[in-house]
Amino acid sequence: MQMRIGYNELTGLLPQKSKMRLIDEITECDSENFLVESRTLIRDSCIFFDKESGGLPNYVLFEFAAQSVAALMAKKAELSGGKGKIGFVLSVSNMAFDLDSVKSGSEVAVKAAVESQMDNVLSFQAEFFADDKKIGSGKLTLMESEN
Repeated sequence: MQMRIGYNELTGLLPQKSKMRLIDEITECDSENFLVESRTLIRDSCIFFDKESGGLPNYVLFEFAAQSVAALMAKKAELSGGKGKIGFVLSVSNMAFDLDSVKSGSEVAVKAAVESQMDNVLSFQAEFFADDKKIGSGKLTLMESEN
């Protein structure tokens, strides 16, 4: 089942609050197939914004992927009548970017799809886009808490 999740609904799904909440919306959430896409406008008010470069350092984008996946997993749990579990990032690997930072005013999209799952450990392949141009990719492995 595919759906969109707006800013206000994300507030109830994600544990990140205030300045640590980085993503604006989920534009696609397919909890059956473990696919998620988010979109975020880069602003100079972002906690990780680097004034010297005039943008957001590329390594921060893995947190965009982590929050996108967290929203997907929380929505999946909600749809099955449960409550979202706490997730722990185990590794970020094979991250490669075509630029050092994403400039203020750019729209970033993150697309992530599950690559493998073993019990409560999931690996997602993520792709990153700025203004609809692919700028990077990488793998995010996480573990959901048992309780």
